[in-house]
Amino acid sequence: GMGRAGVICNANGARAPARVDRPDQHVYKIKAKEGPLKDAPYVMLASTGPQGRFNRAQRGVFNTDEVMPLLLANTILAGLVFGPVVVVLALLIAYGRVMFGIKYKESTKARVAGFFPSMIGEKWMEGLLLMCAIKGILFTSLPI
Repeated sequence: GMGRAGVICNANGARAPARVDRPDQHVYKIKAKEGPLKDAPYVMLASTGPQGRFNRAQRGVFNTDEVMPLLLANTILAGLVFGPVVVVLALLIAYGRVMFGIKYKESTKARVAGFFPSMIGEKWMEGLLLMCAIKGILFTSLPI
């Protein structure tokens, strides 16, 4: 949860100096000691046209795949304690993730419209689990 968010902030802080905008996730360089490719430019994802739309749509899928294992574990654990509240959060997250993918295909800036709802739901769910952990470890005699 929070550790992952810290690592993401760390990686995002390195984006601007490297001139790596979304949807690019890595920079590749052609390595040739001599010849016409010796000073070849970096290889980046296409960001315009149909190829750019595809790359952004694919990145939206991969981003959702990356968070899915932790999200499923959190949903199950929080659902055992908070039941219907977690259903509402899960619906908010699902809506946000779908909108994130759809909007990301349009443009990198538009993806925020889906990213915020999913983050609100995910962080609320993590907060519920944190509350359970703190209560279970430090305040076992207090009712929830």
